[in-house]
Amino acid sequence: MTEYEYIPIVKEAHAFREISLDFTTPAEIFRESIANSLDAYARRIWLRTSVEDRRARETVVIDLVDDGFGLNENTIKAFLNLSDSVKSEAPPPGNPARRMTGYKGHGTKIYYNSEQVEVLSYDGRSSPVYCRMVDPRGELAVNKVPKADIKKLSLEALKQQREGWGFGELGLGQGTSIRVLGYHQNTKSGLEHDRLRDFVLWFTRWGSWEPKLCAVAKTTSTEVADLTKCSLFLRGLGKKPSQQTAFCLSRRMIVTVCHISDSRGNRPDYVALTVDCIDGWPLDVLRS
Repeated sequence: MTEYEYIPIVKEAHAFREISLDFTTPAEIFRESIANSLDAYARRIWLRTSVEDRRARETVVIDLVDDGFGLNENTIKAFLNLSDSVKSEAPPPGNPARRMTGYKGHGTKIYYNSEQVEVLSYDGRSSPVYCRMVDPRGELAVNKVPKADIKKLSLEALKQQREGWGFGELGLGQGTSIRVLGYHQNTKSGLEHDRLRDFVLWFTRWGSWEPKLCAVAKTTSTEVADLTKCSLFLRGLGKKPSQQTAFCLSRRMIVTVCHISDSRGNRPDYVALTVDCIDGWPLDVLRS
């Protein structure tokens, strides 16, 4: 019997498509974005959803923006690739190291479950880059790996694009802006402001209980202390841009634990947790 070597192949389009459909609710795109922003040592994160009329139909627009380490012409390719993850080797000068949460290079592929993905990024050193991928969901549906158009930008073009997207606060600083159109079959359910706020506080890295646990255990963590200085500005559906309002979700929470007693005064083996933010929301008024 003849023996020979066989190397298994990967059906690229199928793999991309299956991973892009891994997440079942549209809000999960924010969990992935927050994790990536914190891994990039961002201090400010903006998450916004809106609905725009495009070609006589309503299109859901999701903006995921931060001021962390940006991408250049090479690292933006890793961002687009499957199983190719590039993380910072060292924190910014004077900042403590953060634990990285994503290395598989799978998470950002959920953006491909959309009609269009745009990425605008600047690492503060190389030329700013802009990338656009048109109809990635449609391409994957016919077993094609979607193509991305990448181009370098001038600093002036970077500034104009950021202002056009409503994130002029970034100026000419480092950071990444991701715009996703028609995500998850263009669904609106789950992207309402109140539901997004609760999702972010309970199901993402932003809602970590580590600050409270450190306080209870009377321990300190330079990473936890550093993360409490970060700000996240959220605007879900239902908060009109004309209101000029942004919401900052605080990482500092008051947690009240109490036993629940029945009518006879017995104390069963479960507790009630009351969670409240010290700062609350809205925190302030921010230019949208």
